[in-house]
Amino acid sequence: MKTINTLGIESNLGYPRGQSHRAVQTLMQEPFRAALARAGIRLNWHTLNTESVAPDEPSHQFSDEEQLAQINRQVAAKVEYLVRSQQPLLVLGGDHSVAMGTWSGAIAAAAGHDTGSTPRFGLLWIDAHLDAHNFCSSASGNIHGMPLRALLDDSDPRLARLCPQSGKLKGKNLQLLGIRSFEPREKKFLEEQGASITSMQQLPRGDCCSAVLQALHSLSKRCTHIGISLDIDAIDPLQAPGVATPEPAGISLQSLCKALTQARRFDKVVALEICEFDPSVDTRQRTQNTLLRLIVSFYG
Repeated sequence: MKTINTLGIESNLGYPRGQSHRAVQTLMQEPFRAALARAGIRLNWHTLNTESVAPDEPSHQFSDEEQLAQINRQVAAKVEYLVRSQQPLLVLGGDHSVAMGTWSGAIAAAAGHDTGSTPRFGLLWIDAHLDAHNFCSSASGNIHGMPLRALLDDSDPRLARLCPQSGKLKGKNLQLLGIRSFEPREKKFLEEQGASITSMQQLPRGDCCSAVLQALHSLSKRCTHIGISLDIDAIDPLQAPGVATPEPAGISLQSLCKALTQARRFDKVVALEICEFDPSVDTRQRTQNTLLRLIVSFYG
């Protein structure tokens, strides 16, 4: 039985209208655990939620942003420790705003490992959206659409406060894949940062396998540590309907599972993060089954 350290983050603070905070408790239930056990996997759970965040003064009530900032700091500290310990790590959200904590932790671990002056952390971001807004550019104000902006750029103080390593991710070390819904200002910002963007139009029949492996190969050339962040809405909603913001014509689940199986050979990959599963809108547990296949593909 393979044991995987799993950080479960019960937060929908970046998209309060959804119920992605229920994802972790759903996946901790016996049917999911038993299905993983049949594949030879046991998840060693560490969970964080709003109850783990408490103000110093009892009379003070945290705002959602203050809670998210605190959760992301706790996530970053836990991820940094586990990455430095070279232990297999799975992070399960929660909405995608928790990526500010996950990858801040990995960036800090890479900086501690690297003998040079610049942390060499690379990130493969698999998502239907660019997630590169800040509070000025976002029409909705939903923070789950801002984590990449926070990781790349610390010029928005309000956003930077939510991300422990704000501005520390280098654009040239960011690869985005599966994109099919975004605003022009996000794309312009990412292009200026030097990020590589692969849209769904560039993936014939939704097949992402070769693109994922090419991205990991490219990052491996210049990075000491690599993370994979997967927003479930990247996958075709016919196979993963239980998400907050579904987009039609997504990545093929079969090709993504194949890619994750082959991604095992990249020993610089330190963690897989999966976010945005919303059990309240899952149809016949299709998304839960999709999560099972993804985890088994990468860790099995």
